Amino acid sequence: MKLLLTAAFCVMTMICFSQSIITGICKNNKGEPVPYASITILNPENNKIIAFKAADAEGNYMVSFQTMLPKVLIRFSLINFLPVIKTIENRTQTVDFIVIEKITTLKNIMVKPPMVYQKGDTIVHDVQQYANTNDRTLSDVIKKMPGVEVDESGKIKYQGKDINQFNVEGKDLMQGQYGIIPNSIPYNDVSKFEIIQNNQPVKMLKGKVPSDAAGVNIKLKKAVTYTGTGSVGLGAAPFLWSAKITPMLLSKKEQALVSFKSNNTGEDVSSDLNTILLTSGFEGYSRDVLTGGLLNTSMVNPPSQIDKQRYWFNRSHAVSANILIPLKKDWELKSNSMFLDNDLKLTGNLQTSVTSVDNNGNATIINYKRAATDEAHHQKLKTTLTLNRNNEKNFFRNSLIFTTDKDHDKTDLFINNLPAYQHTRANGYSIQNSLSSLFSLDKKKKYTANIQSYFNFISDPQLYRIDSLHGLEFPEPDMQNALSFIQNETLHTITANNTFSLGFTKWKWNMMPAVLINYSQNRLSSDMETINPPLVEKYSYPWKNNLHFRELKTSVDYRIYRQTEKWSVSIDIPFSAVVLKALDKADSFNNALRKNVLEPSTYVQYILNNKFKVTASAGRQYLFADIQGVYPGFIFSSLNFNANNGPIAVKQNRYLASKLIYKNILDNVDASIGYSFSQTLSNVILSREISNSGQEVLSAKELDNSSNNNSVRLGVSKYFTRASTSLNFGYNFTTAQSENLVNNSLFPVKNISSLFSAKIENATFNWLVASYEVSYNISKRAGNSVNNRSRFLGQSVKLVISPGKEGSFIGSYDATYYTIGKQNFFNKFLDASYRYTFGKRKTDVELKWMNVLNTKEFKQVVISTVETNITRFTLRPAQFLLSVRTNLRR
Repeated sequence: MKLLLTAAFCVMTMICFSQSIITGICKNNKGEPVPYASITILNPENNKIIAFKAADAEGNYMVSFQTMLPKVLIRFSLINFLPVIKTIENRTQTVDFIVIEKITTLKNIMVKPPMVYQKGDTIVHDVQQYANTNDRTLSDVIKKMPGVEVDESGKIKYQGKDINQFNVEGKDLMQGQYGIIPNSIPYNDVSKFEIIQNNQPVKMLKGKVPSDAAGVNIKLKKAVTYTGTGSVGLGAAPFLWSAKITPMLLSKKEQALVSFKSNNTGEDVSSDLNTILLTSGFEGYSRDVLTGGLLNTSMVNPPSQIDKQRYWFNRSHAVSANILIPLKKDWELKSNSMFLDNDLKLTGNLQTSVTSVDNNGNATIINYKRAATDEAHHQKLKTTLTLNRNNEKNFFRNSLIFTTDKDHDKTDLFINNLPAYQHTRANGYSIQNSLSSLFSLDKKKKYTANIQSYFNFISDPQLYRIDSLHGLEFPEPDMQNALSFIQNETLHTITANNTFSLGFTKWKWNMMPAVLINYSQNRLSSDMETINPPLVEKYSYPWKNNLHFRELKTSVDYRIYRQTEKWSVSIDIPFSAVVLKALDKADSFNNALRKNVLEPSTYVQYILNNKFKVTASAGRQYLFADIQGVYPGFIFSSLNFNANNGPIAVKQNRYLASKLIYKNILDNVDASIGYSFSQTLSNVILSREISNSGQEVLSAKELDNSSNNNSVRLGVSKYFTRASTSLNFGYNFTTAQSENLVNNSLFPVKNISSLFSAKIENATFNWLVASYEVSYNISKRAGNSVNNRSRFLGQSVKLVISPGKEGSFIGSYDATYYTIGKQNFFNKFLDASYRYTFGKRKTDVELKWMNVLNTKEFKQVVISTVETNITRFTLRPAQFLLSVRTNLRR
């Protein structure tokens, strides 16, 4: 029923926005074509612009629009020609213009480039016209552009979707780790910020294989730009330091970027160095491998509603080096390396209520408290070496990636006031190589071939130790009486994926049949031991694993694409044979699965006119359990016992989504409304047995179950040019329904969330920049006596007052309110600073007073599927920091 309603919604949307199309040609009185004239459709009642289009080099034009008016005005305008206005019927027709030349004498005028304009599929923003006196980097400026979102890591979204490419002067230097560029490059060095809608990163496939994501390219003011930023700061209460330098060499040929960061002020030095863009199409396959994630300590999760700098007690250092060297015939060699060393301390306490429902519908509530101090040391090294070629004739990319992670974690945990001291140690590494080549098979380029090969090896040894076991429960008596408990685990993984596809055109459709062979081999070894002086005891099954797990997926895929001026269609029909085998000889565990699956998907985009477009997607996907979902022996991690001595889980995901997008370049408006539905069907459910301390035994049980998710999203953003004001509004309503198996009771739970958000920033006056942001969320959990509701209100105000050209007073106030039942939690923060700016490089000297109110604790409420968590987290005290920041511009 939901599928039919959504399909009806899409059809009605397209009917309601039926359009008129006006075509014609512009000529002078000699019959010669007049190129590049502006053709504008106007409302005859108020002369408001309805639509516009520019004529091509031959004087031909086509403009489409929608309106309920019976008649409209159509206007021809071009410098050195007399304007022409005609009244026409609101219907599809041909309107030609015969125009008369008139010499225009220009007096002393200043021509100002447009703030934003469209060139084909590319939307071009003039960066300088969006900037105000408080902006320093490119990220500060592009946040105000309609439809564009930027988070603290520099990750960019356009119309709610991640971009698929970030280029500087057409070059991709950072390869997925691009966040450091918008966060560090001074906006004054950037001329244009370009958004390429429906961006296809592979040049050979432009116009053949459509894309539903946008790409970004930035244009520089100079052909060769030496730029970047550098800052250093010292502070007190306690002793503080902060240093950051990011020199860049950027041009249309060579590019290089080096970054060094070090601080103990709570700033996350890795946020804009992480991989935020992964490839999985014709560019090859990339994966951000993070080892050390199977065994963890139990801690209090940090809050998500405030900046990390409020609660991070850290000592962090990071270095990054990136270089792009052009070779002959469009070949490029890229090297990207980063090293991270991070010491982090977090302190918080947690009050949890777990609600389950018995077979009679009666609710059972388990309450427990935890307090934790976590000290973690993490080191990471990642190096990528890439050989790349991307032009209209050929695409080639080979990336070799080496990653190593070292983690040492210590957590002092108190469970209902009883201690449990935890330690983890991990030292893993991975080696990846991804190859993709796309080339023509004939001189006329009618037939193409794509070869892809991906290899990955992961070694991931880990250890988890816990001492003082008085607050925990163990199934074996000698485990319960032990002083220490040690869990050892080692995971080795080999993955090899290979793809071969052909490309050709038939009946104006681009066909790309493909054959894919994906193979992975895993070995998991784990054992448990207890220390009860002087005895060290090792345990056999079911407390041990020596599991071999193999997966082979062979697929035949038929991909069909069509792209016209109005339509973009992608259809993917893969048929796969999947074979999975899990074997543990010592435990006599032998589990296997053979299944044939059809996973069709489609994406459609229809451009109604130059303002409206509709997108729709639908599909089905199967997910099979990996090795972490099939091991038979128990593994102890985060105080919990985990085992999956059951059938291999098979999940079927079905999804459907549609969106109506409005983009008005002239009025600087971007808006969208969308609906999405997803359903997951599974043959296995996760059983949770929760004790009074919150300790859990988790295992897989064979039981058919399902979950459903519905979401409606609305977003509107606009920039008011004359008022120098940006406005953003958003609303998101979601429902999620699932089945849960807790303490041997099966019951459904429904989570409902309604989120409203708005942000406004005004810079009408040169001496004042003011911004206000608000978000309001209502969360509710309901189902068979399991009911709970919480409210959240967050507000933020920032003022930048500049009485003179050099000095500025900056103040910011943040407040969050949580309500659950009769309990209310209020958090407030105030920061103040004075900034003095001087010199051609716009050097800033800033004295900042952070956490003026000396707020010591942050309190929040989080409602999940069966849990309600009230968290209190220790914050950094009030502190001062004196810093100097300058642009590295030459």
